[in-house]
Amino acid sequence: MTLEDLGNLGEIIGAIAVVVSLIYLAIQIRQNTAQIRESSHISRLILQENFVSGQEELIRSFLVNEEMFRVWRLGSTTTDELSGDDRERFGLLLYGQMYRYHVMYQAGDIEPLEHKRCLIQIDRFAAMPAFRSWWSRQRSGFAFDPEFVKLVDDRIISIENQ
Repeated sequence: MTLEDLGNLGEIIGAIAVVVSLIYLAIQIRQNTAQIRESSHISRLILQENFVSGQEELIRSFLVNEEMFRVWRLGSTTTDELSGDDRERFGLLLYGQMYRYHVMYQAGDIEPLEHKRCLIQIDRFAAMPAFRSWWSRQRSGFAFDPEFVKLVDDRIISIENQ
């Protein structure tokens, strides 16, 4: 075997090694992509579960705390009967709820049904006069990003125009 034959053999072995490496890399990328998709799906489910747990916790707190329920009921129906302290309490309840919706909105890729549920809840809030009063004071606060503020503003305008 000549030196030239050995060089050709080396090139063939090198080419085979490159092809094998590319195949191995393609398999690794495919597996990594599948793992990322699964992790993303699990993260969305955890976010949704945390959201639902927060909602359930709020409802349970209404059942055991009559004062909290009273403030929520008054704020949900009228602004006239809310004292200054009650308005602040109601505002804190709203902040907790809206922050949850904001987090879900920021997730962006939540399940369509969960997204629709969040919008329905925001619409329910937007129909409350006490919410609109609170939102006008809080909308430009540090907690909500401009896209979410626009979403809520648009939903309020839509409800007011009905």
